[in-house]
Amino acid sequence: MASRPSDILVVGAGIVGCAVAYELARRGASVEVVDERPVAMGATQASAGVLAPYIEAREDSPLLDLAVRSLNLYDDFIARVADDSGIAVPYRRTGTLDVATDESELAALRTIASVLLRRAVPSLLLDAASARAEEPLLADGVAGGLLIENHGFVAAAQLTHALVAAARRHGAQLVEQSRVRRIRRSGAEVLVDTDRGSLTSGAVVLAAGTWSGAIDIDGVMTRVPVRPVRGQLLHLGWSEPPLRRVTWSRRCYMVPWDDGTVLVGATAEEAGFDERATVSGVHDLLGAACDL
Repeated sequence: MASRPSDILVVGAGIVGCAVAYELARRGASVEVVDERPVAMGATQASAGVLAPYIEAREDSPLLDLAVRSLNLYDDFIARVADDSGIAVPYRRTGTLDVATDESELAALRTIASVLLRRAVPSLLLDAASARAEEPLLADGVAGGLLIENHGFVAAAQLTHALVAAARRHGAQLVEQSRVRRIRRSGAEVLVDTDRGSLTSGAVVLAAGTWSGAIDIDGVMTRVPVRPVRGQLLHLGWSEPPLRRVTWSRRCYMVPWDDGTVLVGATAEEAGFDERATVSGVHDLLGAACDL
């Protein structure tokens, strides 16, 4: 595989790698993106695209501030990507409704609500009746809920394809069906060895997710310490009135897509690189969705 050296080579064609490639290309860098799989066919395809930092990140975690900053950039980011790519990306700031099914879960929501109040984040702690008023399809036995108005969701795979299209309009190149095995120095340049030959670049961005740990990096004694965790999702047809927003419980979340379907997620399983859906995973998610 022969290539003209690029300014930057991005390893990984998931949402992170493609976003990096787009931002670099639109600033004038020559960029190549290399991946063994087609665009968005790794962890990105298994993402529900929920944008909910105040639910998913702990208050004492540096991830929270990073995720909140990211959320605040999304409106302008989506508009710019859609304009650059010519592709409309499903994206809605519906808010999230985090549902408590007992008093202990409601107490946990009260704690989160107090944190949000200190951060001046618009939210509303709801009793059982108010939670049902916000989402009439909730099951019996709900103890209350927490409505966080600025949360939302994006169709992650569609966004990734739009990012690739936008990056290509700015001159980026995509190299598919090429598994990266090694990253090494060669003078002032960086060589990326794949199973189809070598690529040359001035710098490399490693965005291969859990597959990053399988890549040899010269000068790095320890492999990147990442591991796969399998998360199963259900994509369901929906005959009921549409959910008003992303609805959350301790056991699952439900995302109402614009086409009338619903995503239900997600399991978290130490299954290595086995990506197959399982009967037990589907059963557990269906049960959690029905209980919610």
